[in-house]
Amino acid sequence: MIEPLLLTTARVSTFDGKRPLTGASGFFFEREGRLFLVTSRHVVIDPPSKHFPNRIEIELHTDAKNLTRSTVMSVLLYLDAKSVWHQGNDAGGEIDVAVIELDRAALPQSVVLRCFTPAHLQRSLQEVEVGTSLLIVGFPARFPRRAAPLACGAAGGHLHAMMSGNGALDADHPFIARRMLNFNHGS
Repeated sequence: MIEPLLLTTARVSTFDGKRPLTGASGFFFEREGRLFLVTSRHVVIDPPSKHFPNRIEIELHTDAKNLTRSTVMSVLLYLDAKSVWHQGNDAGGEIDVAVIELDRAALPQSVVLRCFTPAHLQRSLQEVEVGTSLLIVGFPARFPRRAAPLACGAAGGHLHAMMSGNGALDADHPFIARRMLNFNHGS
């Protein structure tokens, strides 16, 4: 059996129509029976870099024993010129988080996924000390294209490209989601 944590994460590709733009990662979150994909806001819009995709493709696992088996779901980012994604905010204002609700009925029947829930959320910033080792699960750009996500340790804020959009986990706090890890995709 595959580690369930790996089924919480999806490869996210951005497009302008049929033209591919960038790649990133995201994770699944469930609240009150509703399913969401969470990623970084700069994945779905980034005016400074002139990144304006109109849709994303989410790579979904279809076999809990073989993560190289997957299918793709296309999701429009705008309907009637209005975004279907929601901007993340905290007490300081907008943060680099975007949340997209997914229609469970639109998912292929063979999809296998696991979701984080409100029970996994960090309750306060005081729960995490500076220097805490983190585990990030995603799809780094420098590794061969594959359907299975990789679990990478992060220290000092260094992440691989395309790891943007994932939550951070540590041993004492199973999920830290108040602030998403921000990756400058220019580096």
